[in-house]
This record gives sequence, structure tokens and C-alpha cells, in this order.
Amino acid sequence: MKTYKRKAIIIVNIPSYKHSFRMAEIKMIKESGISAPTILYAISISYFVVGTILLAIMALSKHNLLPLHLGFVGALNIVASYSLIKARRWTLHVVVFVSLVNLTFSFTALIAIVNLFGLRDILSILFLLGISAYVILSATSLGYVIRERSKFR
Repeated sequence: MKTYKRKAIIIVNIPSYKHSFRMAEIKMIKESGISAPTILYAISISYFVVGTILLAIMALSKHNLLPLHLGFVGALNIVASYSLIKARRWTLHVVVFVSLVNLTFSFTALIAIVNLFGLRDILSILFLLGISAYVILSATSLGYVIRERSKFR
């Protein structure tokens, strides 16, 4: 097996034993897998999608009292998405604040869903899974931004 390094791409030649084909080339980007900008863009897109969904839920609500807290948290998520794309010095402060608000909001929603609906039907289980993914997103982004805080100019 031969390994050649070219810039940031590693090309590995692996012989094919089943057939008499040529050598197969597998391209891997870095040894760690995903680069830092890719993680930032993925977290940013996730924040934007969640913010848009929360704003849409607030707008489509049929209750007399609009759930303004959903709009507030949704707008904060969109601001955090923008700040992650720009990667400025204030990104750390914005994402820490938004992540703490998101974690508080999502844990409150988890407790409310379990207490009100329990785990009787598939819809409440899907809500629990969605909010659990939201908790993981918030905790991951908080940890990543704190760990990489020196990269924000």
C-alpha cells in the first residue's frame, strides 16, 4: 500500500483482490475527517433551520396568546447562525448566550412534554427526540465555540 500526500488531500492506493481491476484510489480529507469551517457551517445551518422552524410555529399558532417566546428563541438562533458565519469576536458571547437560552428552553419543554403527555403515543416520542436533538445541537455548539474561541477575530 502506497500513500502519497498532496496539499490537504491524502491519496491511498489499495489493490483490488477480487477482480483484476486497476488500483482503487480513495481520497480522504485530512486524517481527522471534517475541517473546522465545515463544522461551523453545519452548526450555523442547523441554527438557521431551527430558528426558522420556531418562527414558523409562532406564526402558525392558532392560540389567542401568541407564543412569543418561540419567536424570541427563533430570532436568537438566526442571530447565532449569522454570527457563526461571520466568525467575529462577538460570536463567542452571542453563541454562549443563545446556547444557554436554548438549553433552558429545551429542558423546560422536555419536562413539560413528559409531565403533560407522557410516552403514550408516537407523536410525543417524536417531540422528545426532536427536542433531544436540539439539546445536543446547543451543547455541541457551546462546546465547540468555547474550545475554538481563539479562532474568532
